[in-house]
Amino acid sequence: MINIYFIVEGYTEQKFIEDALIPYLDNGSMLNYNYLNLNGTTKLDTLLKCIKNSMPKYDYVTTFIDLARSDGIKFDNYTTIMHKNINSQEKSTLLEQQLTSKIADIVPHQQQHKFIAHIQPYEFEALCFADYHGLCKTDPKIARHITQIEHELKKYNNNPESINNLNFPSARLSKYNYIKKHSTFAVHCNINKIRKNCPHFNNWLLKLEHILKD
Repeated sequence: MINIYFIVEGYTEQKFIEDALIPYLDNGSMLNYNYLNLNGTTKLDTLLKCIKNSMPKYDYVTTFIDLARSDGIKFDNYTTIMHKNINSQEKSTLLEQQLTSKIADIVPHQQQHKFIAHIQPYEFEALCFADYHGLCKTDPKIARHITQIEHELKKYNNNPESINNLNFPSARLSKYNYIKKHSTFAVHCNINKIRKNCPHFNNWLLKLEHILKD
């Protein structure tokens, strides 16, 4: 039995973990999980404390928070990182490295391998763009706009993780009747399709799958 603790940004991420990710990962692997819902962003010190306190209780601890608006967490040099001429996946990686480094400073060496940082570029709704057919199954009002959603994705070379912070993915989808807290996307989505279109998300799942094989 492997015990994993997910620290998630909000209700939508929580439902995705419960209804989509755990059933996908738990393919007879004896996976046990729990989660902490942050109910929105939290300060860095609080996040570090949550991670540190959970480390002795679980085999692995991982985060599922958004790059968008994560300035509220007060990462070091957040503004500088966000203004770098690099893609969103690289920005997320820099913040993940920072978070991992800070955890390494406050937990015993033998626990450091337990932490897997994941910051989703730019936010959860990139996953909705990645499987917009699944998204359209959630609401016929959204389904009417499938052509427009597909067109928006093509602007970013079909890489939804590149949809930038000038107009967040959630803001774009809200034009098509998407309501985050009411969405049933987790029930209808195809994880493999999301992995194919979201390389940063896929890298996170590769890490989770690796620990489940050990």
